[in-house]
Amino acid sequence: MIYLFRKEMRKWKNVLWLVLASFALGGLSYLFIPSRDPQHVAIAKVDGEKITLSQYRKALMEIKNTIDMYKNYAKAYGAPADLFLNMLGLSNPEQAALDKCIKSHLISNIQDSLNIELNEETFNDELAKTIPQYLVDPSTGKINMSAYRNYLNSRLGTTVSDYEEAMKGTFAQQLIGNILNQSYYITNNDLKEDFDSGKIKKSFKFVNLSFDDFFNKEKQVKLNEKELKEYYQKNKEQYRVGKKIKSDYWILYIKDYEDRVKIDDDAIQNYYDRNKSGLFRIPPKVKVRHIFFRLPETASPDQAEIANKNAKEALSKIKKNSASFIECVKQYSQDEKTKNDDGLINFFDKGTYDSEFEKAAFRLKIAGETSEIIKTKDGLEIIKLEERIPASEKPLKDVRDKIIKTLKAKKALNNLRGDIETLLYKTRSDQSEIKKFMENNKIKKEQTGWLTSSEVDGEKIEDLLAQKFFSKQASNKTYGYFVNNGQHIVYLLESKKESYLPKFEDVKGEATNNFYSLNAIKNLKKAARLAKKDLLLNNSSMDKLAEKLNLKIQTTGMIKKGDKISGVSEQSNFSDVIFILTDKNQVSKQKVGRDYYLTQLVKAGEFDLKEFEKEKNEIIQKIKERESVVMFDAFVASLQRSAKIEEFEKTVGNEQPLPSPEYF
Repeated sequence: MIYLFRKEMRKWKNVLWLVLASFALGGLSYLFIPSRDPQHVAIAKVDGEKITLSQYRKALMEIKNTIDMYKNYAKAYGAPADLFLNMLGLSNPEQAALDKCIKSHLISNIQDSLNIELNEETFNDELAKTIPQYLVDPSTGKINMSAYRNYLNSRLGTTVSDYEEAMKGTFAQQLIGNILNQSYYITNNDLKEDFDSGKIKKSFKFVNLSFDDFFNKEKQVKLNEKELKEYYQKNKEQYRVGKKIKSDYWILYIKDYEDRVKIDDDAIQNYYDRNKSGLFRIPPKVKVRHIFFRLPETASPDQAEIANKNAKEALSKIKKNSASFIECVKQYSQDEKTKNDDGLINFFDKGTYDSEFEKAAFRLKIAGETSEIIKTKDGLEIIKLEERIPASEKPLKDVRDKIIKTLKAKKALNNLRGDIETLLYKTRSDQSEIKKFMENNKIKKEQTGWLTSSEVDGEKIEDLLAQKFFSKQASNKTYGYFVNNGQHIVYLLESKKESYLPKFEDVKGEATNNFYSLNAIKNLKKAARLAKKDLLLNNSSMDKLAEKLNLKIQTTGMIKKGDKISGVSEQSNFSDVIFILTDKNQVSKQKVGRDYYLTQLVKAGEFDLKEFEKEKNEIIQKIKERESVVMFDAFVASLQRSAKIEEFEKTVGNEQPLPSPEYF
């Protein structure tokens, strides 16, 4: 990350970087912390300012929601979820939540120090983009506050003030990111390199120095018993048999709690009254006629002039005589789909057509009312309202069952959580309380086999239990609770076996194999280094090298960067790396898996200057989009390296005196 940060920093404009970096290099003297935080227990400090338990728990909930989302993505695409989470830095949710809090503090400080504020009008415009359009009153263009509150409470579980406070931080962060993006300088070489990588084809030849060949050669060497024992003594910790545990666990199903919940008519009516303008709203619809004047973005000035002239002529005729609208459709409209139907577009609601077209259509209130000339992404429009169906609400009888189901689920979840919180509180002084509770409620006990720390990466219940017992925060954990895919799971340690070192005789076969592997890796690495040196310094050819080492030369044919190459693992970035070669005398030495590959360029396609100039602006935009996240993360990382950060691990984790955030 340090190397990446330095590399990116060179591309930033000096003046802006000095302004921003001064905050990082000078240390952070203060940070913005919301004063109304209900829980002031510190779980960490950034330059003396505390991150509270409440802030941490909120971040942890958001991280876990994100994890669930990516698990669903992974499942949908048949990919391993742990791969997604590791790539996103979410393999440890607790640490990710703490990192998020720290990052938020650092960004808040920059925001305050640069005096970055959004005026009310800009903030409201940006906020409106984050919420569903049905929450905006079409007659006034303003947010319906009642529907807005209900939406935030029912869908996001938050209040208006908390949501808007969070969005202020988000918008400020976006603004800081935009400032960094404006300072980003792209050289012509950067552009050409990016163009080359996507357009120009190259061909290569390469040889493979295989680990298996070197390993088999090592196995032919007779091993000295004394030497093997010495190797074992030096590396015996890698043969240690890890700690093992067995756990009892019980699954509490929300359905069982729902079956015991009764919902009365008053509760149903109250829920309906609170949510009918949001959850049960039927949006308005309009039926219109329109006249379309085609004006694509690529239109010439002459085409634009003609389209504007025709639109103004048509609007002038309509204003003089509104009945002439259909005649103007036939004379001017270039929408072949609706022209034969006198420009009619039947009833539609928002989200169906171009946003500018819809805004204009829904502003029309009275049948026969006509819009001004509207600019859309495809051209110009004149719209006439034929009929409007106002917004309405679904009657209670149509949504009664849905409300009952929602209220039952909510109340059942509260009851379940209440039971678990009470149970875990009692278990602090007597762990037998768990078994008593489960027996009294006739909840079936399950039990794992022997679990080890190597089983912490899966998604089965046993894998998740292994994570609970073998994580860094686990310490001497013996019981707990977590939620997985809607299942509420309480667990209790049943038995354990401590870690131990096996005798040499018990692992002799494994040690022998590892000893051979170690020597094979060392000899393979040396051979690859000498082979590359031979090609570069002794002007040796790839053909001679292949003959000398008894290797087979392979060729790729003309390929593009990123293409898969036969004989090389598809999981590697082999193609991306070898495309760096620009000269036939250069040599790429690349490790793929346990093998080494030596590659040379055979032929490169011609650089197309005309095509490059044509796509130059598009390439600049793509590079900026690609690098913006890297730049922002690098800048925040620089702040984090300079800040004094204290983490109180026993408070963050599940140990006493504070309960784990996952219990709530």
